Amino acid sequence: MLKNNISRYGLIAKLFHWVTFLFLIAQIPFGFYISNLEFSLTRANFENYHILSGIIIFYIVLARLIWKFFNPTPKLWSKNKYQTLIAKVNHFLLYLFIFIIILSGVFKKFFIEETVNLIFFNIQSSKTIFEFSSIFYELHWLSSVILITLTLLHVFAAIYNHVFLKQKVLKKII
Repeated sequence: MLKNNISRYGLIAKLFHWVTFLFLIAQIPFGFYISNLEFSLTRANFENYHILSGIIIFYIVLARLIWKFFNPTPKLWSKNKYQTLIAKVNHFLLYLFIFIIILSGVFKKFFIEETVNLIFFNIQSSKTIFEFSSIFYELHWLSSVILITLTLLHVFAAIYNHVFLKQKVLKKII
């Protein structure tokens, strides 16, 4: 089944979910690795790969949200309204911080007059503003830490619900 129904996610939603996860699981440690490198041509090349991967994630998540808009979301298993609220807030924050990370990474490069490849077009600032670039770098780093925390919460909640509450939530997305 390609589309979602009220009890399970369809193949397309599952692919969006797991492809996004796989990109992020590679992208975040790669970003921390790059930030510890000395400034060099190698670091610049790695940053370009990192940015390109981030832009790909941006388009995947954007397509995922469009798909989500046109497909029903399976019902949550929990009867606990607080647990349901936490799940919905966490999902919203996951999307939000993915976008914050990507946009802050783009603006970090943009404000040091580097050309940023957005796949379909490029952007480049006509003026260097190191203060803005520095602010966006810090936002990028902090948002990555927050996204890691939200992702761990998401994973542990899914495992907890599946194993301890016997709600079999993992069957909806696997």
